[in-house]
Amino acid sequence: LADQVTLMDSKQCIARIKALEAGVRQAIKPIIVMDRNKIYTKLMSASIMNSKKNPCSKANVTSTSDYNIILYFNSVAYGLLSYYRCADDFYKMKSIVNWFVRYSAISTLKQKHKMSSRKAVIQKYGKDLKIMSHKGHEVCLISRQYVMDLKQEYLIDPDTDWIKKLTRV
Repeated sequence: LADQVTLMDSKQCIARIKALEAGVRQAIKPIIVMDRNKIYTKLMSASIMNSKKNPCSKANVTSTSDYNIILYFNSVAYGLLSYYRCADDFYKMKSIVNWFVRYSAISTLKQKHKMSSRKAVIQKYGKDLKIMSHKGHEVCLISRQYVMDLKQEYLIDPDTDWIKKLTRV
């Protein structure tokens, strides 16, 4: 509870309140803050993180191919990043994806191939975990640089007339 920020305590909210009190009229966009404890609970229930908040292997996907394991972890990463893309603290989600999802994928491959360490997995598959399928298709885990280059934004067009789109028959 100590690391939670209330809406009234955030720096952005305080700056907006001061601007309003000073008589500055501005368009106020909503402040959206992630609930990290809720995200951690979901990651624990998905077996991507253990109770000590460390990434762990996902045992129920070790029976599938390496290709499918990477596809699974990519879907988790892209899902989290797109859902929380509009959050004002989106940088926290980027670090969660870069740490928990990446090292859970590495730990899953480590467990599947009974390797000695995560370092051995990285040496075999590379930093981005490039995997070839039996049909010759290549897939790799979402790269750190791509995740860090993502910007916080709303993924809808604000100028769209939603009433018109919804009432169209």
